[in-house]
Amino acid sequence: MADTSAPVLTTYLARNRLWRELGLVTGIALSMATLEPVWGLAGWFAGVLAAEVRLARARPTGPATGLSLLSPAASSFWYGSLALIATLAGWCLVEPPSERGWVLAAVAVALAVQTLLRRLRECPLAEGPIDLVATEEAIRSRSAHTLATGGGLVTLALVSRTGVINGLPLLTLGVVAFVAAVAIGTRTWSWGAPPWSSRLPAAVTATVLAGAAVSLPMMSTAPAATVTRPDGPFHTPVQWAERRGKTWMLTSGPYLAALTRADTTPLVLSPEGGHVVYRDRESARLQLLDLAGGRISDLQGKDPTFSSDGRRVATVIGGGVAVRDLAEQTTRTLPGYARIVGLGPDTLALTVAPAEEAGVADTELVTLDYEGRERARVPFDPSLTVWLDPSGDRLIVLTDYEVVTMDSRTGLVLDRAPLNKSLSHPRIVGWLSADRALVKEWRRLVVVTVATGKTVESPLPRRAVFGRVEK
Repeated sequence: MADTSAPVLTTYLARNRLWRELGLVTGIALSMATLEPVWGLAGWFAGVLAAEVRLARARPTGPATGLSLLSPAASSFWYGSLALIATLAGWCLVEPPSERGWVLAAVAVALAVQTLLRRLRECPLAEGPIDLVATEEAIRSRSAHTLATGGGLVTLALVSRTGVINGLPLLTLGVVAFVAAVAIGTRTWSWGAPPWSSRLPAAVTATVLAGAAVSLPMMSTAPAATVTRPDGPFHTPVQWAERRGKTWMLTSGPYLAALTRADTTPLVLSPEGGHVVYRDRESARLQLLDLAGGRISDLQGKDPTFSSDGRRVATVIGGGVAVRDLAEQTTRTLPGYARIVGLGPDTLALTVAPAEEAGVADTELVTLDYEGRERARVPFDPSLTVWLDPSGDRLIVLTDYEVVTMDSRTGLVLDRAPLNKSLSHPRIVGWLSADRALVKEWRRLVVVTVATGKTVESPLPRRAVFGRVEK
């Protein structure tokens, strides 16, 4: 190594190492706190950006040099990532704000990377001995490759959080992208000033990206036939509801309908897909809507819960639980209960105290029929998150590693089945059959077989509220 280039290279390596290590440590801490590995990668790349910004500010200004610092592979990797971002940027215009946030974050990263890449290409090289100039060009090439491949990987990780890619496709894309980024990013490239023809692929890519960003929002994401009547009646059965911004959209086969009067929370669909409970946007009252008939009635209380056959709905009111029969339009009040565990076809499971944190004294779990006749009363841990299965005979406790089945009348454990794949903060959001639960966890929607613990990915929308689902 020549003496003239040694200080330049040493300063570059030291500054990059400091910022990257700081970003990586911060990212790992966030990953451990949130159980999200993406923050480790994002933290490391934030350090890369910080180091490159400081280096860019120290470089001289002058006429643009137009250096070509990226290899064809690195350039393809980066522009391929931009193509995906442009596509999703158009797609997210019709998605909820929570989805847009991740795409906007990816767009911000892409803009930062593109700005720094341009600065690296166009900033003039310092005058000096040939070894110093060669070292500076090699440093810029290394920086450009790290920005292009690391930036592409981070943007892919951010857009994956939108849920547009899930399961095996997401895993495959992640592995391929990571291997490609490491293989491509560890190579430097030095061609000097590019001829005009080398700029043609970039121009074509920009045209394609612009076309994708403009055309995608114009492409309908709704089914072929669309119903937009805000007052009903609606097509039934409704399979699920998804929030688009502040509006709930109900999906029923090929039909999509906007439930414009519903506030953002809560919204609960009946298992047979014929009724929905929501809070009215204007009056703030809890309302029950017969989707097929369009009839609306007020509900008192909170925590609305439908029975597994969709024939009744219960709410927690002051001093008890109110159960409404949807066919007869009658309401029965059961005093002395504070929490609804679940409603089966002919059985209610209630507790006499609300859900509490672990460590408090046990309460009692009571099973009754719909006439209010008590069938069993057993001690119960109020810190448990528990669900009643569709038959009303079993209580289901789902942890990160196993599914526990309990007798709803005695509270005794009937079976334990270890999950073949661990879950993170799972909760049951629907049932596909008497033994197959639709479970939402931290980032995925899965189907869990209660008897065996087998877990498989579900193709259904992860952020939906489910009604009658038969897949």
